[in-house]
Amino acid sequence: VLLMQEPRIPKSVEAPEQTIRTIVIMAYRTLKNNRQLRGLMGFQALFDGVCTSYFFYFQSLMETHHFSGTLISLLMVISAGMDIIGIKLTPWIQKRLSKSTLVMSLSAALVCLLLLSWFNWIPGLTVLFLTSQLLGALIEPIFSSYYNELIDSEQRATLLSVASVLFSASMIVLFPLTGWLVQTWTFSMGFGLIGCIILLLLILNKSKLNFAN
Repeated sequence: VLLMQEPRIPKSVEAPEQTIRTIVIMAYRTLKNNRQLRGLMGFQALFDGVCTSYFFYFQSLMETHHFSGTLISLLMVISAGMDIIGIKLTPWIQKRLSKSTLVMSLSAALVCLLLLSWFNWIPGLTVLFLTSQLLGALIEPIFSSYYNELIDSEQRATLLSVASVLFSASMIVLFPLTGWLVQTWTFSMGFGLIGCIILLLLILNKSKLNFAN
């Protein structure tokens, strides 16, 4: 690496100097003017936040119900397999579903998963856990492809970082909230209540879900 040299660029084609301030301003303007990009980033942050919370709190549930080490390891391997299946399915899904249809389908799938969690039946919760991992694996490459289509190359790295920050922000809110619900009631009731809240928000803001069009 130390032996590598930067190519010399003629002054006539040198890019204008960028500062942190100019990068932030350009990113802000892009998000402000691009409603679709803004909506997709917010949706992914919330969706990934719920799936990630489900993943971590289900591990606590396995300990509470005294799952054997072998069974936990097996479920983690199957979970990784579900991730691979989800990634393999993404090209097929992306070709057949528009952005708006995909957002509605993912929203419906997540709400159904959370509401079904209300039934405190361990075999069923295990299947739902694996399904949540499949959904989480589906959304990442598809939305990454959408971002690459919607963002200019000059802004891509910055705005992809913004998407990561939005996910972190959603986890800051969701993770302790979910933990409080699970601790106050149960795993099933906690995630069931989250499903009810998301369903209510979807009904009240149905008209705003057309951001993906």
